[in-house]
Amino acid sequence: MMSLYWNDKLLKKLYSRRNKTTQKYKITTEIGRFYFYFEINSSVKEGKSSGKLLFFPNKSNDLKE
Repeated sequence: MMSLYWNDKLLKKLYSRRNKTTQKYKITTEIGRFYFYFEINSSVKEGKSSGKLLFFPNKSNDLKE
């Protein structure tokens, strides 16, 4: 459920800031930090966009069972 909330929140921000060419977001959770980078090429007729996702897990959250 959290991922759906993040996607909705990020999409709303993307559409509200459509004139900017580069947008950066940071989300911190209990499992780690997520960094989102979006670039919009408005010189193309359709307005092509690309993005990157970086994830840094918390060191305290080992996947040991």
